[in-house]
Amino acid sequence: MQKIKVTLKRLRREKQLTQQILADKLGISLRAYSKIEAGKTSLNIERLRDLATVFDLTMPQLLFYLFDEDMIIPDPNNITIYRHYEETIALLKQQCNTLNKLLAKQAKN
Repeated sequence: MQKIKVTLKRLRREKQLTQQILADKLGISLRAYSKIEAGKTSLNIERLRDLATVFDLTMPQLLFYLFDEDMIIPDPNNITIYRHYEETIALLKQQCNTLNKLLAKQAKN
């Protein structure tokens, strides 16, 4: 949970947002967001999606920052058209496995 707290605070500050402004963008109260950033409230998939949108990140990028540096996030500029589909499928399978592990790990906490 410590990494989540530190990361959310860092991402919020990078976007030059106060907790109140971020809470407003998420459609929740300041108190509710404060609990999220303090690690007192678990993040559900909808909230993660909303945070990714506010921080201008993809969902895999946000999960990478919050949970696991080993998650692979492909750079679309490095994928050739010829191998695009094969590589994309392989990466998606790998990300699904990583996400399943992260969800199982999070469920234990």
